[in-house]
Amino acid sequence: LKLILKKQVDFASSQYERIKSSRVFTDADIMFENRFLFLDHNTEKLYKQLDVCISKNEGMFEKITSKLDALSPLKVMSRGYLFARDENNKIIKSINDIDADDVIKLKMCDGSAECSVNKIIKEN
Repeated sequence: LKLILKKQVDFASSQYERIKSSRVFTDADIMFENRFLFLDHNTEKLYKQLDVCISKNEGMFEKITSKLDALSPLKVMSRGYLFARDENNKIIKSINDIDADDVIKLKMCDGSAECSVNKIIKEN
């Protein structure tokens, strides 16, 4: 029994010495410093990647915004187009939607006009 206990004490003592001399206990400051450097480096990489993503998406956003702006009804009307509405305020899409003597409203980019249809001229 004495021999078994001595072996267990020796084994525990050697484990204690091994653990005591491990890097965690002897060079803890260096380990923390290495981890801080690692975290700083990765944080910097993430910020750079984030900047790249943001600048790429800014370009896409500007492109989509300009396309939407070109298709906006007010932008289209500023190029000389207009919207015509009937007396019920429905948009007139075809010459078949109106008759002679109807009163229609024309909406332009800077105002509107109320007009009377004198004559219907159908084209192909």
